[in-house]
This record gives sequence, structure tokens and C-alpha cells, in this order.
Amino acid sequence: MNLENFIRVVSTSILTISDPYERGSNRPLGRKDWHILYIIKGRCFVSIDDIEFECKSGTVVIYPPDTPQKYRFNKNEESKYFFVHFEGDWCYKLLGELTERIYFIGKNINLEEMIYKFVDEYTLKLPFYETLSGTMLLSIITFILREISYANLEYNSRKKVMEICRYMQSNYSEKLAVGDYANMCNLSESRFSHLFKEIMNISPQQYLVDIRIQKAKSLLEDTDLPISKISDIVGLQNQHYFSRMFKKYTLLSPLEYRKSMR
Repeated sequence: MNLENFIRVVSTSILTISDPYERGSNRPLGRKDWHILYIIKGRCFVSIDDIEFECKSGTVVIYPPDTPQKYRFNKNEESKYFFVHFEGDWCYKLLGELTERIYFIGKNINLEEMIYKFVDEYTLKLPFYETLSGTMLLSIITFILREISYANLEYNSRKKVMEICRYMQSNYSEKLAVGDYANMCNLSESRFSHLFKEIMNISPQQYLVDIRIQKAKSLLEDTDLPISKISDIVGLQNQHYFSRMFKKYTLLSPLEYRKSMR
């Protein structure tokens, strides 16, 4: 296999900007090759469909061929970024399934070391640099794709947890265990509990208890329903357990709380 047909570097560099005037690029028709930006330091303002996005350090911007390219860097604001233009038969197989242009993957020392070595290799143009540069760029792109997949996993995890939170808010009276919520996310109970606490800074059990206590407070304040009925409504059918839990979190029994609010 000819590596240049697989992936070939057209141009690349690492640029530092601190000019007293705005810098950037505006190509309404894009280019005929692929273009990747990685913001190492500062900010880049990228326009997509006439909407401008602020891209901080750790952001990757990917332009396929013939895609409008418009981005800028503020004047008098130090920024540093890596760019590479490349082409090859396998570029679409590597990048063609991406649906977005902008991905925040975070600052990554390993990626930046790879980038500096790659740019140095391409700039020096020692014997066989074309082949080695192509191989190094392939490693960089693969690394970026892996980081994007991690970012998507994080997004999907947050989305799943948010969906469960909304479900708890609407269905707090249901007698469901943590394992039931985990099954809704197709996750193990331990993985779900870990993700939930990592994202919400509270366990799923505590989150549900807080919802039930708040709902019970509202019912005690706004209705004359008996305690047994309220405990049933909020999903704690055992009145004695409900009273004990309520006092634990409010320092008042349900009746004491009702009297204090009237």
C-alpha cells in the first residue's frame, strides 16, 4: 500500500499570535483538502452557519474538503494553535463519520508532544520525511478520534443521568431500587451509581430522598392530607419510616413541620 495515497501531509505548523490586529481565515468555499486546528493556548472564534463559537485551549476543529472555513483570533490576545492540511484516500474512512466541526477534548500533554514532534519532522524534511510524517499524522488523528469518543461517552453519560433525574422528579412515588434505574440506562448498578455521584455530586438514593422530602414539605404546607396519605404519595408507604426520615432531614416531625408553616 502506498502511504501517500492513504494520507499525505500538505502543510502544517504551530503558530503563536499576539498581534495588535485580528488574525484568522475566511474561505467561503473551503479548501480541497482536509484541515484540522487544535487550540493549544488562548481562544479561537469559529463561525459555523453564521454562528460564532468561542473555542478555548483543548478544542479541535475539523474541516472536510469544500467546507466553508471562517475563524479568527482576537488582537492583542496571545494564542497558539496547531494546523495541518492533508489529503488521501482514507481520510473519509477516518473522519467521514464525524457529524460536528468542533470538539472540546481538553488540554492533553501527550497529544501536544505528538504534535510538536510531527511538525518538527515535517519542517526538517529529512530523508523519508513524507512517509514518517504521514505515519505520525495518522497517530495524531487516531489519538484525537479516541479523545472525541471519550468526550461523547461523557456526554452520553451525562444525558443518561439527566434523564434519570427527570424520571425521578416525575415518578418519585414509584418503589424502584437503584438497580432499576441502572437497568434503564443499560448500566451495572455500580457503574450507574458511580456516574450519578460523579455528575450530580450526590448518590442516586440521596437524590431521590431529597425529592421525596421536598414533595412532602409542599404537601404538609399546602394540604390537610393525613401523614399516612402523604407518606404514600411520596413513595414511603410506611408512615413510621417516613416520619423518621422526615425528621432526620428537617429536624422536625411531619406534624411539627406543618404547624411551624401555618
